[in-house]
Amino acid sequence: MTGVTKIIDDALEANKNNPELSSLELWSFQFQPLPKLFSDISVSKGGNVLGLQDEPDTNVIFMFDLAWSDASQDAAFTATSKAVLRDINKYTKKQKAFVEFEYLPYSVIDANPLRSYGSNNLRKMRRVSREFDPNQVFQKLVPGGFKLDAAGHA
Repeated sequence: MTGVTKIIDDALEANKNNPELSSLELWSFQFQPLPKLFSDISVSKGGNVLGLQDEPDTNVIFMFDLAWSDASQDAAFTATSKAVLRDINKYTKKQKAFVEFEYLPYSVIDANPLRSYGSNNLRKMRRVSREFDPNQVFQKLVPGGFKLDAAGHA
């Protein structure tokens, strides 16, 4: 995690005097363990729709949080956060520590976290959705959120 922390610290240092990010109010990150025990228990009880059943180790969920007060700087902050996440993904892949899983509650609006659950789990979720919501109200009529059809095929 030291390498990830360095990426974040370096990005903050590089941007602290950036006029396009002058309304920064919060630059925060959190690491949360995702113990292998969680997926082991879920598998023993019938399944793990998140696609984590084959992970050999405990993983870490990462949340990067920015807050700013000037809406005219939205694009600059979005680009900055995406660049930091891109660099973290590149680093963790190089370290052979990257896991494709994306934690849905921490995902940005244009992300595709459902795809990271795997094609078998997407098929299962779509089947359950059609069974319990045959008119697809939650998939087609309820605005916002991540939709199964938009996830494509993993």
